[in-house]
Amino acid sequence: MNSIKSYKNKSISHFFLLIALLTILNYIASIYYTRIDLTSEKRYTLSDISKETLSNLDDIVFFKIYLDGKELPPGLERLRKNVSEMLNEFKVIGGDNIAFEFINPNESNEKKEKNQLFQELIKKGLNPTNIQQRSDEGVLKQTTVFTGGFAYYKGNEVSLDFLTNNPTLNAEQNLNNAIQDIEFSLMSSIKKLSKVEPEKIAFIEGHGELNKAETADLGKTLSDYYSIERVAIDEKIYALSERRERDGDKWAVFNKYKAIIIAGPRKKFSEKDKYIIDQYLMNGGRVMWLLNGTTASMDSLAYMSFTMAMLNDVNLEDQLFTYGVRVNADLLEDIQCSKIPIDVSQIGSKYPDYKLYPWPFFPLTSSNFNHPITKNLNLVKMEFASSIDTIGKKSVLKRTPLLFTSRHSKKLNAPVRVGLDIINHEPDSRQFNKKYIPTAYLLEGQFNSVFAGRLTDQFAGLSEIKFMDKSKDSKMIVISDASIMRNALKRSSRGYTPQPLEKDKFTGEIYGNKEFLINAINYLCDDSGILNMRSKDYKIRLLDTTKVNGHKLYWQLMNLILPLVLLILFAIINLWIRKKKYTQSKH
Repeated sequence: MNSIKSYKNKSISHFFLLIALLTILNYIASIYYTRIDLTSEKRYTLSDISKETLSNLDDIVFFKIYLDGKELPPGLERLRKNVSEMLNEFKVIGGDNIAFEFINPNESNEKKEKNQLFQELIKKGLNPTNIQQRSDEGVLKQTTVFTGGFAYYKGNEVSLDFLTNNPTLNAEQNLNNAIQDIEFSLMSSIKKLSKVEPEKIAFIEGHGELNKAETADLGKTLSDYYSIERVAIDEKIYALSERRERDGDKWAVFNKYKAIIIAGPRKKFSEKDKYIIDQYLMNGGRVMWLLNGTTASMDSLAYMSFTMAMLNDVNLEDQLFTYGVRVNADLLEDIQCSKIPIDVSQIGSKYPDYKLYPWPFFPLTSSNFNHPITKNLNLVKMEFASSIDTIGKKSVLKRTPLLFTSRHSKKLNAPVRVGLDIINHEPDSRQFNKKYIPTAYLLEGQFNSVFAGRLTDQFAGLSEIKFMDKSKDSKMIVISDASIMRNALKRSSRGYTPQPLEKDKFTGEIYGNKEFLINAINYLCDDSGILNMRSKDYKIRLLDTTKVNGHKLYWQLMNLILPLVLLILFAIINLWIRKKKYTQSKH
């Protein structure tokens, strides 16, 4: 009897000791937060740049996320959970300078009030998603949800959207991509808000480049990140730079712009303009070149059934060659292509009859999913693109192809006849025997000057600048088609209105053009490495649906019966042990 009482007292003391220990551990955990990330891809580990940025905040960043409510389907509920977890991670590092709130935009029962909120959110940059779900009563109900919100800092506000729909991926893959980009989305908004003075970017003019209206949609989006200017070099020595300090009898210069964009020139560059661009690059400037290898254009086909695509000579070939890349004078055809409308009405008909036909000269290029610029990117539509080759030793520069044609493509060397009659013939796959032809390249490292050893008297007016024959570490992106940056213009009574760059004006399809260009320019201008957050690769751990469907009953019975069997077995064993123990104690 005493042994039973002693055992009972001992058990009670152990219980209270355990409670005290858990209380102490809970108190310590409330003061010193720690978390062990056991995922193979380190899903819950913040990047160093995130930790540094959050630690240095000097005011509150407030996130208002409109992703909440019972109406959310399981996938979006998972997205909401991951956003909440990431914001809590931010709060651990940023402390009181990170605050957030989740709001259900469908909470109000007043239809007018709800619609007013929806219109306000859409106007401020949030895109709604309509989902259909069956209620408990079996009624099909449509609900409008938002997958983003707003960030506020020092009186400034930016919108952010976590879910980007890529039509080439299924819903689960799009959701997984959104989850793995949560840290990048949140940090990008903080970066935009915390910039005291935005960096400058210049669109170069004066050589027949795309004009302001043709790049208006991209320019508007870029203005959220940068200060945008349009600059005509006109052989002016300080068009892209400023005098900084005296270096002997020369002036060392300082670049005015973080990056310059040369989009679709059609006229030749003078040697002086090339020299100014060259020295801008040598001083660490970043350049995006969008150069057409040929003169092919849909404008010519508007009035004729065919046109000749000739070499587009803008006097930049030697410059790019020295930098390690070449845009070839050819045209690419691809079976994976966009469509164009063709009038198929009978001769003499009063009304045109347009039908869409595949146009192999408009390739839909795929992207390099291993690079943060192009990771999870939708297809990028190009028009009359050319192939790109790299030149020189690979050890000198890092060269990364960003965009490719499909497995079924071919090259046509200029001059090329481009005729609408091609739509009357089914493409012969045997002729489309080239695969993955690069149409965009990223080059990083130190570049050699094209003017090294060839300065002449024509540069006498530029001689006050200190000449550099090798660049500082820099980057450039070369794209063999300028049309990926050109938005359509819709005519109205008020003039011409720029249309969304990512939307095809003929088919209405959504492509990745805008996202690609934004990512590319951000990569060129970003020295902190924030875009590298997109390199995280989260594994989708999905069930094998074939096995599940084939053995559905088996797994249902296993999940239902096995736990009960184990529970009964445990109870029998426990009862036997207790009976044996107390029987021995009596003897």
